[in-house]
Amino acid sequence: MPPSDGDLNAALKNGYQKGYTIGHDGTVFEYTAPKEFIPLSVYDAGRTKYTKKGCSEFEAQLNTLLELKELFQFDFKEVKSSG
Repeated sequence: MPPSDGDLNAALKNGYQKGYTIGHDGTVFEYTAPKEFIPLSVYDAGRTKYTKKGCSEFEAQLNTLLELKELFQFDFKEVKSSG
C-alpha cells in the first residue's frame, strides 16, 4: 500500500527527511514528511470518497495522496514495482 496518514505524520513528528513503505507484494513507495499534521478525518474522507466511486483500497489511498500532497506539501512516488 502507499504511505498512510500515519506514515506521513510519523515522518513529520520524528523529523525524517524520507520514509519508505514496503507492501506485501514487494512494491516500495518513498515519501517525504508533510509540512503540517494531516488529520485522520481528512485522509479518511478522501479514501471514502474514492471507494464509493468504486476504487479499490489501493487506488483510493493513492488518489487521496495525490489530492492531499499539494495542500500538505509532501511528495511520494513508487520506487519499486512488484512486477
